[in-house]
Amino acid sequence: MKKVLVIGPTEFKGGIETYVENLIKILGKNFEFSILQFRKLPIADEKFYKDLQIPIIKQVIPDGIVSKLIHRDQNFMRSIFKEEKFDIVHINENSPAGYKWAKAALSAGSQVIYQSHNSYASSLKHELISRFLIRPVRDFQRTKLSELNIKRVAVSDVSAEWMFGTTSDVFYIWNSVNSEKFRFNAENRNIIRQHLNISFDEVVGISVGRVARQKNYKRIVKIASRALAEGAINKFIFVGDGPDMESLKRIIAGLEESLRKCFFLVGAQKNVVPWYSSADVMLMPSVYEGLPFGVVEAQTNGLPVVLSDTITRQVECTDILTFENLASVDAAWVDDLISSMNSTTLEKRSAYADQVNHSRFSQKNFSESIRKLYGI
Repeated sequence: MKKVLVIGPTEFKGGIETYVENLIKILGKNFEFSILQFRKLPIADEKFYKDLQIPIIKQVIPDGIVSKLIHRDQNFMRSIFKEEKFDIVHINENSPAGYKWAKAALSAGSQVIYQSHNSYASSLKHELISRFLIRPVRDFQRTKLSELNIKRVAVSDVSAEWMFGTTSDVFYIWNSVNSEKFRFNAENRNIIRQHLNISFDEVVGISVGRVARQKNYKRIVKIASRALAEGAINKFIFVGDGPDMESLKRIIAGLEESLRKCFFLVGAQKNVVPWYSSADVMLMPSVYEGLPFGVVEAQTNGLPVVLSDTITRQVECTDILTFENLASVDAAWVDDLISSMNSTTLEKRSAYADQVNHSRFSQKNFSESIRKLYGI
């Protein structure tokens, strides 16, 4: 049985983490998988891998500019491939910075799958110089990546263009959703609302995702606050955690009492499914995305979504998405929230799961694509 090392999952549950779990559910009996934990904190849903007896290799990679300049990080990578021989190394990345992983794996004789999950990645640790260095650094990394003999994979057209500089010679994989699992459920709606002391007739907005600058959480608070003040919605829920969670808490704490009491920060949830059913509209003014899978989950639930036009329209598989210009004023976003909620009813929401089940995001399509990628 071929050995596969998967690189990508972090301590925050997001698109990559969901994708890797779906991958292993399908191919777990065909390959001997291992997961790399390259940060100090345990990866999200660590129990999922332990229950399947999938090894988690814990090797914290040195971070920072100094480590990169002296190639200390790359030396750590090479040591991993010396200790164990992998037939395939599947790298799931948001930027071309992982070219060093790919280079080290190829040197060890592994086949490399390099998969792009985002349409931008601005993070450099040193903020004072990041705005000057980010473009030339990414261009350099992209050039290095283009020189390697790898399988190029992406989750959308924009993520392919960002990572590889082209949309051709790229294998596309659409992550899958369990349509029955995410189907609208009135009982779940009532349970969550009772838990938060939200009445049945109140209108609830929601954000589901990592609390990070990419998700534009500050803008979410501004738009939601205006919607609350105008009575377009009555409550707003943040579901998720992330590096900027403390910043979000401070922003909420600084609001007027009448607004502050309408926000709920519930953190990361092991089971996000009921939360979609609890809400009436989802807000996602992201600065950039690869293909936000939360939008697919929301559509499966029949939950209308108002999202920024920076997001690829390849995410669309129903008629309940409203794209708004990211530069539009908050009032325009609030108008979109109102009109999108008027586009459907609670009685109709359950039927959207069937639409998604016949789209490119079906489990059948994902399974066929993954098997083709891995050559089985």
